[in-house]
Amino acid sequence: MTSSPFVLWFRFMMHNPLRVLVIDENRRDRAIFKQLLRQSSSSYVIQEASDPLTGLRSFARVQPHCIFFEVLVEGRVATDVLHELKTRVNGRPVPVIVWTTLTLLPLVQAAVQQIGASGWLLKHRTSSQDLERTIRATVNVS
Repeated sequence: MTSSPFVLWFRFMMHNPLRVLVIDENRRDRAIFKQLLRQSSSSYVIQEASDPLTGLRSFARVQPHCIFFEVLVEGRVATDVLHELKTRVNGRPVPVIVWTTLTLLPLVQAAVQQIGASGWLLKHRTSSQDLERTIRATVNVS
């Protein structure tokens, strides 16, 4: 008998907290992210990076289950960094979720989607339930 996705998620989370890498230049936004995630019902290990280069270096050490990435870096849309994150997974699919203050215009949305972002959330509209739901929808625990 096949277990439901919720049962699989619950069993996995009981023994394996998910490792989440958040890459964001803004210290306050990283603190809000951690606070929101800690309010959720699941257990997470959160690793922070204050810039994309540090995030890329942390990737191999952290082995995250998913990455939340602020795509607006130094005043530009950093699709190149998103592409680099997606190509560094070494065959292991790691979802990258864009978590941004930038209201993604259709052209930017298309570029982010084409590169392979698993989704996006607007920072000022994200709740702990939104984070949890997005992680559940993108991370495969089976």
